[in-house]
Amino acid sequence: MSSDAMDSFVVETKNGQVELDSECRKVVIPIADEFGISALQFLELYSRHRLPAQSVRGDRLYEERAPAGFGVTLCEEPSIQHRIRRAARCAGFSVKDFVWRALAGSVNCCEDDMILSPKTGQPLANDFELESFMVKQDE
Repeated sequence: MSSDAMDSFVVETKNGQVELDSECRKVVIPIADEFGISALQFLELYSRHRLPAQSVRGDRLYEERAPAGFGVTLCEEPSIQHRIRRAARCAGFSVKDFVWRALAGSVNCCEDDMILSPKTGQPLANDFELESFMVKQDE
């Protein structure tokens, strides 16, 4: 792995062989298999943000304004309706734009953390599942 990478995986070697601990293997091997590569190859590509067939990180939903056709129907509970309207008004948005911003922000956040299957495009894991195997490099 490159020395200028901000994050890298900690891998122990024994007699020149890479050894991943059992927790790491349990999480990483099924994901790597989906990519058709070894666990070590997966970890190297992942730590460099070079996994094939992933969503483009810059392809985010535009949060500022609800798209045409987006609609909101509030639930019948008056106290919840009041709270949503009050929060939207306080933030300076219509209820529709307020709800859209919350929804788009949540989708963008989830997509940023997803590891997608290159075969199906469906989520295999989230970044947080791999974080325990990462360490920050001192600069």
